Amino acid sequence: MMSTTSSITTLQSHPIPSTPTAAATGAAGAVPGITTPPLYVTVSDPIHIQDGMGKYTAYHISVVADPQQQQQQQQAPEMMMMMQEPTAAGNHNHSPMNYFSSSSGGGAVLRRYSDFVWLLERFRAERGGAIVPPLPEKQSVNRFNAMFVAQRAAQLQVFLNDVYVHPELYDSECLQTFLRADEGSFMLAKKQSELSGESKASALLASASNPISKWFNGNGAAANGVPRQQTQDDLIMAQVAADLKEWELQIKSVLTHSQKLVKKSKEVANGYFEMGLAFTSLGQSESDVLGRALTRVGQSSDKVSIITAEHSEKEFANYEAPLSHYLKVISSARDAVKCRNEAKESYYSKMAQVQQHQLGMEKNRNRPGREEKYYHHSNVFQKSQQESEIALNNCNAVNQRVLREMDRFKRETEVKMKKIIREYVALQVDYYSKMENIWGMLVTSLEEETAKDVEVITVAQN
Repeated sequence: MMSTTSSITTLQSHPIPSTPTAAATGAAGAVPGITTPPLYVTVSDPIHIQDGMGKYTAYHISVVADPQQQQQQQQAPEMMMMMQEPTAAGNHNHSPMNYFSSSSGGGAVLRRYSDFVWLLERFRAERGGAIVPPLPEKQSVNRFNAMFVAQRAAQLQVFLNDVYVHPELYDSECLQTFLRADEGSFMLAKKQSELSGESKASALLASASNPISKWFNGNGAAANGVPRQQTQDDLIMAQVAADLKEWELQIKSVLTHSQKLVKKSKEVANGYFEMGLAFTSLGQSESDVLGRALTRVGQSSDKVSIITAEHSEKEFANYEAPLSHYLKVISSARDAVKCRNEAKESYYSKMAQVQQHQLGMEKNRNRPGREEKYYHHSNVFQKSQQESEIALNNCNAVNQRVLREMDRFKRETEVKMKKIIREYVALQVDYYSKMENIWGMLVTSLEEETAKDVEVITVAQN
């Protein structure tokens, strides 16, 4: 907990790598006729906090508007005033609330990595079936290193901006709480969600140990008139799950080879560097003509070493890293399908409870001495019916969300993979073009040197 008595250490100024930020287009609360300035989330000013015997890093989270777009919005104040004027009935015309307005909530809030984990878990609870952007992995060693902290801040900023414009997540309650709530309100929200999670876990455990869980046989059917009907959506989800699994295997294979390529490029860069040193050293020990030629070869090898090292870094940033990130996105997509299946299982479990208590009512109705059991089953039956309706609505909502998400996933996959491949090919063309230019200039230089030598020898002979 971030208490006021904690010892807070501000990190030395260290540049955080620039990361692309996404504008929150289509966010709730847009005013018709007025362009709302795009908002994006910043993660900055990391600090180390000593909390008792422990220590952690916290980051300042802010929602800011693009200054250029904000200036354009300020040029239309009259239209804003007109929309807020009272109507004939005395009421005001109010647009829907923009949850993330830069003027609603004040400055930055402090959040630590475990708070991001909480946000990820809440997304899965509140918006089951959504493909949640992957969160950077936790690191136990060197986590207070300045370079790592700067990189982690940049990664967390990418994560927040991805969820900030996510069509299924941008207006979730947990995201609003994460970005705006003060320390006390945020800790209360985390405690409430923790208690809710424990309650659900207990219910699942009770369901698993309940005799009704044995009603279902291995063929996907249920006893006592509670069949597991296989719908068209079930077939679609089964095919999607199979496709995702196959796609994951293919991306893993490509990623493995890309890692080998990056490693090989680093080795080649080191090889050219060592060759450059050898040729330069050899050139210094030879005569003028041969020495100059060997030195030029060494200098060209140094240049090739530099561009090869840069090429290796670009291959990692533009090829290996995107593939590694995309592999995590595929895992998130598989989790979304799993969430949908779990929602359907929950519905069938509730329906089984409904039927169990319905049978109990029929068994004890109008039987002397069984009144107490009858009323028990009757009360629980009504509660189970309500829970089954909630479970059905949740199952339908999750199912529709997964279908929307998979459609979006396929469209974005095609665009992103084409971009990765296009950039990789362009990277190779640029690299080998530079290589050809360096060696070509060396060949021209050596030919000119050779021509001069021939001319000198000819003159000497004459």
